[in-house]
Formats: sequence, structure tokens, C-alpha cells
Amino acid sequence: MVLLPLNSNPNYLADRLLEALQSSQNELGLDALKHLEKTASTILAFVRSNINFHASIHSLPAEVLGMIFQHALPSRGDGMPFTGYEDPGLMEELRARVALTHVCRRWRRVALDMASLWTIIDEFSSASTTEFLARSGEMPIQVCIRNFLGRSVGGSLRPHESRVRDLYLNIAKGHRSVIPSSFPELPFDPVHLERLSIVTDARPFDESRPNIDLEVSPVLFGQPTPRLTKLILRNMCWLPVISCETLTHLHISQGTPISLDTLLMFIGRCTALERLVLVDIYIANSTAVPLDHAVSLPHLRTLVLGINQSHLSMRRLIQYLVLPPTVTVRVTGVYAFRALSDLRPFPKLPFTETFDTLSVDHAFGRLVVRAFGPSSALLLDFKDYPLSSADQAVDFMKAVIPFENIADVRYRAHVLHARRAVHLLGDMPMPALKRFAYVDTNEGSAIPDAWADRREAYMTAISQALARAPRLAELELWLVFHYRGKTEEMPDLADAVKAQVEDVVVRSCACEPPLRIPAVDADRHIYEW
Repeated sequence: MVLLPLNSNPNYLADRLLEALQSSQNELGLDALKHLEKTASTILAFVRSNINFHASIHSLPAEVLGMIFQHALPSRGDGMPFTGYEDPGLMEELRARVALTHVCRRWRRVALDMASLWTIIDEFSSASTTEFLARSGEMPIQVCIRNFLGRSVGGSLRPHESRVRDLYLNIAKGHRSVIPSSFPELPFDPVHLERLSIVTDARPFDESRPNIDLEVSPVLFGQPTPRLTKLILRNMCWLPVISCETLTHLHISQGTPISLDTLLMFIGRCTALERLVLVDIYIANSTAVPLDHAVSLPHLRTLVLGINQSHLSMRRLIQYLVLPPTVTVRVTGVYAFRALSDLRPFPKLPFTETFDTLSVDHAFGRLVVRAFGPSSALLLDFKDYPLSSADQAVDFMKAVIPFENIADVRYRAHVLHARRAVHLLGDMPMPALKRFAYVDTNEGSAIPDAWADRREAYMTAISQALARAPRLAELELWLVFHYRGKTEEMPDLADAVKAQVEDVVVRSCACEPPLRIPAVDADRHIYEW
């Protein structure tokens, strides 16, 4: 037996112990070796744990480490985002939170002590629901209920109903045609609910499902929801009974057919609306609604219409929504141009009267129009614009854009459209125009015409436009020509228009003047709030 001195340096003791084991290895039996293995594992875990505490990251305070945890999540700590156009990444969010607890003891301790990290509740999983509800303390929670209508749901949430701020209800495909009939449908009352999202897993415009009818709207909660401000409905065949007068944000997309009268009635109940997003709404019976049934939205700040399907009756909404003079309107989609250009006569839109800046981006097969004024803005993103519809487009532009007030024009067109350059300005006089910037682009396409032909076409089109702008003070021509991979020599075009405007600049470079206008384009996805 080897005696180890007490109160010695741990490194010295470890060396002596190793020497003792080596000298007596022939005397150690299997049980002794297994015991030594267990002891060594415990010592190794102890040593490694203490080594970790010397890592630089462990010098950070728990509050700073918590901020890092939040930014490491898919949502960057903003909870479970759902905007209506894509499903929330529920499982990804949950896995990311659990993963933080499996790195080391300190990370686990800090993560478990962060109540804000566990506020996403997957009600479908009873095990995670219990754990997350306990860890979230008294924090407000986001709740996701999957397979809503297909089972008894929400019982575990009753003690926490006052904490529910965000509720996401998913209806499985097997119940896509079911309209709830019990009262109330949910066994808890989220009286502090702020956002409600209801999504049906079904093929859009499924004709086997019932049409939307306000007369059979189900009641979800036994008590009013006075704090509900945001409502998202996607692919629904029914509309819930809720406190519409408190809604400031409304998003409706796809779903079964709904009459224009019904849709206007529902929107009309939302008297406090600030943001309204309507995407691919299948509107039926639109011609039976008198024009005096218009709905006024005095507080609306943003209206978004997405028209990606051939259900062109969505254009009727432009006729029936009375918008304030301080609104931003965005219209996008494959069928958007066809829908709006066929609306004749096009209704007068008072919010467009103050526009003073116009941007036209005419790419090959696509047209983006941006208009901006001191208090309002317009974005028209026509993802399918055939040049054969140019006459319709000119008439539409005349109805929407107050050319007499426009002071700044930025116009980009594909080089193949040289003979119709700036054609969307039509023949309208522009007495207030002071600055005009024209950009051509080929988007990598070969240019079949000789420069001389293009030059003549450009000058004819641009000169005709400038002739209607007597106050023009600044003209920029951004011409980027490529032919068989070689840059052509840039001729001097300034003299050609000197008689019409004194300050002329011709540029030949890859850069361009900004066509996007920050107040017009959405900061994120166009369907996001």
C-alpha cells in the first residue's frame, strides 16, 4: 500500500497516485479496476467542468449571455413569427431553445433561468407544454395549437389563459370543410390576447369546401377579447366572431369564395384598421353590390393587395374602399396588371393627388411603378406585363398618376424597348417636372440593333417627353450598352437635347440612380406588417 501525503498540491497527488497504480497494477482485480474507472471518470468530468469555467465566454455576465442566446435563435428573440404568407418555424424555434441547454452546465443554468426563452408553447406536445409553461414563469406566452377542431384542445392552458398574447390555430386537412358549432370552441378565455392566427391546411380554392358566410361564423371564446389588435386568416371557409372594432392589423389570404358584400361587411366592422393585407381573395358576386356600399377606413396607413390568381374580382376593392389621404397602397402579383387595367372607368383615388415623385422600372416582361408624395405612396409591382398591353398601361397611368404635379421622374426601360422609351408617360403635360433621369438596361441580352438606330429612337422618345416639361432643369441619361461582350463607344448625346434643357449629363457606367423609394417599398416582405 502506498500512503499519499495529506494537504498536498493536487498535481503532486495525481502523479503519486499514478505511480502507485503502475507499481501495483498486477495486484488490481477486475472490480478494483472498474471502481477506479468510475472514480477517474468523475475526476475527469470535474476537471473538464472547471476548465470550461476558465473559457472567455464564461467571463460574461448572465445578462449578456442571455442576449447572445436571444440572437442565436431563428427568430432573433422575437418569438414565433407568423406573417400570413409562410408558416411559423415552430419546431425549429423549440429545438434551438432546447439545444442551448445541452452545451454546458452554466449555459443550461442561465437558459433555464431565462423565462423569456420559454414563452413559445406547442400545445400539441403535452410534455413540452408542461416544461415550457413552468419555465416561462409569469411571462406572456405564444401558443400554437395544431390539429385544432380534430381533438379536445387547450385544457392545459386554462390556468395560464391570462398570459396568452399570441394564439396560432392550425386546422388539419381532414377538417378543412368543418365549421365549428360548439360555444365556445376553446376551453379557455385569453382576455389579454393581442394576435390571433387561424390557418387551414388545404388546397387553395378547393371547390368542395363551403363558401364563407357571416351568418354561420363560429364563436371561439366565451369572453370578449378587448386587446385583440391583429388577425391573420389563411385559406379559411369561415370567419370567426371576434371584437373587430379593436383590430388595427388584418391579413386575409386565399380561402373559399366570399361575396364582395360579405367581405366589405367584415372589413367595415374593423373601424380602427391601420394595416390591411388581402391576398388572392376569391370574390364572388361582385357586380351585385351598389357603389354606395363603400367602406371608409379613416385610420388606414397601409393597404396591400396581392393578385396572383385569375380571380380578378379583387380589383373591385379599389372601388369600394374609401382610403385616407395619408395611405400607402401596394399592389403586386402575376395578375395584378390585368386586373387593374381592366377596371374601367378607373375610380378616382384622392390619395394620389399629392404625388410629386415617379419611378418607372420597365424590365423585360415586368413593370414596377412607384409614386410618392408628402403624405402618401403607391407601389404597383406588375410581375407579368406584356408590351402588347402598352396602350392599356398608358390609360391606366393617366388615371392613377397626377402628371401635372410630378417634379421628379426616374425611368428605366429595357434596351429592346428603345423605340418605345418612356412610353408610359403618355402624352400628358408635366409642367412641374424639374428632374428627369433615364436609364436603359439590357439585363444580359444581346442588342440586335446598331447604336445609330437606338440613338435615334431614344432621342425621339425622350425629346417628345421633354417637350411637355417646360420647367425641366436637370436631365440624366444613364446608358449602358453592351454588344457581343464589348462596350460600345459612348457618343455625345448632350447636344441633341441642349435646346430643351441646359443641364444635361450622360453617363455610361454600371451604377444607376435609385429607382426604389424607401417610403414606397416594403422594408421586409410585401405581405408583412
